[in-house]
Amino acid sequence: MVQYTMEIRELETENDLKDAFPVLKELRPALTLAGLLNSFPRQRAEGYRLWGARVDGHVAAVIGWRIQHMLHSGKTMYVDDLVTAPSHRGEGLGRALLDHAEAQARQAGCATFSLDSGPQRHDAHRLYLNFRMKIVSHHFSKEL
Repeated sequence: MVQYTMEIRELETENDLKDAFPVLKELRPALTLAGLLNSFPRQRAEGYRLWGARVDGHVAAVIGWRIQHMLHSGKTMYVDDLVTAPSHRGEGLGRALLDHAEAQARQAGCATFSLDSGPQRHDAHRLYLNFRMKIVSHHFSKEL
């Protein structure tokens, strides 16, 4: 059994983002540190929040979300990003971040909690199904 100290807290500073970058890059391979530092303030102004699970002082998993109002689901917490560093997978960090986000969504009065996930991310899908999420749609996209 792995013994460690885990703390969940919001990531807001440039140093926080630099610490979280290697973990985020696991989910977003094309992401650069400069791109993250440039994009984050705009995303934050649009309501995006990034939280990290720190293990022994370093970010080992992250979850980023925003709250939106949608015709089909009402007030919704949408998870943009959820990833755990490979060296910490299977330790419950993703579940801890999902639990934290759900509590935040309930506190904010959200009616739903949703996310999209790449079709190849089978381990993540298992986590979401164990979290009692349902597969309710296919997401389609077109680059412009």
